[in-house]
Amino acid sequence: MRRRFIVVAAASMLAAPQVSFAQAAAGKRRIAILTASTVAATEHLWAIFRSGLRDLGWIEGDNLIIDMRYAEGDPARVATLTAELLALKPDVMVSGTDREARAAAAATRSIPIVFPVGADPVGFGLVKSLARPGTNVTGLSVLSGELNPKRLSFMKEALPHLSNVWGCWVKRVSS
Repeated sequence: MRRRFIVVAAASMLAAPQVSFAQAAAGKRRIAILTASTVAATEHLWAIFRSGLRDLGWIEGDNLIIDMRYAEGDPARVATLTAELLALKPDVMVSGTDREARAAAAATRSIPIVFPVGADPVGFGLVKSLARPGTNVTGLSVLSGELNPKRLSFMKEALPHLSNVWGCWVKRVSS
């Protein structure tokens, strides 16, 4: 589901008419992809991404250019690689996580940025609110911080005698 969302989000941004499309080679759209991870760790995910784009009619080398950069686990490289990718004037930038999205958002307000999963896009300043992002950034949030208190409340309501949620979870996982 999450992979489908990312593919559709990136593809829809490619399909939307924008003035910035003029920089792409005749009729080609350009996607910039940045991940802090390694090639080996994420290669299969990007293969799925490319497959999804192909299913939607976006063929790399035909009507699509994909520029990928890997920070290879070194967060210090993210800013440099972000600048390098943005200099290519992509139609959309896809980041591996909200960390890379923050670097891209700090560098551009005009290029759409998509992140597959983020911990706290509002707290990190990527979007103004979940209901109305108000920026050039979009993605999927796990909402852990916002939802965990509510999850605990529901658990306490369903199991009023429960006093140690962590201990209960650890026992269940280790059984």
